[in-house]
Amino acid sequence: MLELDNGSSGAVVANTQQAINENITDIAALDVRVTQNESDISTLQSEVAAINSGFLFEAAQDVVDASTITVNTSNKFQALPVSGNGGDVTTANSPFVPSPPDGTTLLLIGGANSVTVPYADIAGGCLLNGDWTGTTGMTLQLIYSSSASRYYEITRNQ
Repeated sequence: MLELDNGSSGAVVANTQQAINENITDIAALDVRVTQNESDISTLQSEVAAINSGFLFEAAQDVVDASTITVNTSNKFQALPVSGNGGDVTTANSPFVPSPPDGTTLLLIGGANSVTVPYADIAGGCLLNGDWTGTTGMTLQLIYSSSASRYYEITRNQ
């Protein structure tokens, strides 16, 4: 048996190499957890920055009948000005592409030509208090749930 001299504690390590190996394993496991924590902190910082910046206006979109509205997958709060391309239109039953991250909030702002977003209880659809028809100045606010694969109406001014 090898004893390490520590006059003040009188501690004896029976198997020094085993103790060192166990400490190395513990340190490696902690290093993995620190890396994960750093990643989680970075994600939280990005989400707080998005919340603090509020809604970001995306480019106005001319929506074609039975088509989709393009969303930005990196902005959690988006204001989307929309207008029918050449006249009044109705979007597809799944009106947004691509699917944004969970919790993304969209604020649709109607334009000169109306855009109707239909109630559709399907994947990618909108669970609304009735169809929404957006004309100049009308708004519809939605939040996306990735687990339900649905957009839920928060509010409208119509």
